[in-house]
Amino acid sequence: MRHYLEGERLLVEFFRKFARLEYALKRAGFLEDHQDRVRVDWNGFADSIRPQFERVLQSDESLKASVEFIESEPPRKLVRSSGPHESPVCWRVAPASQGDRLRDLLVYIRRIRNNLFHGEKPRIIVGGIDRDNRDGDLLRNGLVVLEALITLDSRIQEFVEGGSITPRC
Repeated sequence: MRHYLEGERLLVEFFRKFARLEYALKRAGFLEDHQDRVRVDWNGFADSIRPQFERVLQSDESLKASVEFIESEPPRKLVRSSGPHESPVCWRVAPASQGDRLRDLLVYIRRIRNNLFHGEKPRIIVGGIDRDNRDGDLLRNGLVVLEALITLDSRIQEFVEGGSITPRC
């Protein structure tokens, strides 16, 4: 049985939390150096919260279970397929290759968001989710990780909770 309201709630909550975190990271100055282009420095953020993350990971069973699920069942990456008779795109298991557990985890969280945002999970978007659905599990566990990430840096938490208006240049 499909649970439409749960799927919709998970989608909205994941997008909301992800967007607030990304907004807060920009406001806190976690930016890659790309001249005028604004790109979040996810690796810089990972490096800045690593000790706090490791501490919380040891004591929070829910976070530990979520991280372990995402690491064992990482979101797949949409890639161009090869071959004349195949779909132009396909899902590939693509391990994050940052060489660091927290950096890899942040790649997977972004991949969950990208797969949803770019319309590659239409069953969730239009038809809800099954209770025993891998995509739903990725959303649920991704939300646990996002909630933990937000609390690990007081500046990030302030921006997520309060926000500010971006000034005009």
